[in-house]
Amino acid sequence: MSPDSLFDRSARDFAGMTDAAIARKEYKRGELFVRAVLDTVPYAGDMLDYGCGPGRLARLIALEGYHVHGLDPSAGMLAEARRQDIGRLELVFEQLHDGGETIATARYDGI
Repeated sequence: MSPDSLFDRSARDFAGMTDAAIARKEYKRGELFVRAVLDTVPYAGDMLDYGCGPGRLARLIALEGYHVHGLDPSAGMLAEARRQDIGRLELVFEQLHDGGETIATARYDGI
């Protein structure tokens, strides 16, 4: 079994568990990541969420006013990321095909 298929198959369950934790205000991992961004990245900066999975951290960071580019190799995880209601958030999800070799890291204020 390839790692991608494992992530693809588990995407919906993982996203659902994360959504439930967010709704209960018990998503500590998300709180820690958002706090780290707020403490270290200029407001409205450009963020790269490398390995964004179902995009919940990316959305939480975008809700704080950041421009977020979420990348992940798993089509299943990205499908879950794109199912979110992101409204007018500055948030884009893209599939990673080359292991990250072509990412222009200089364009991001935080990764």
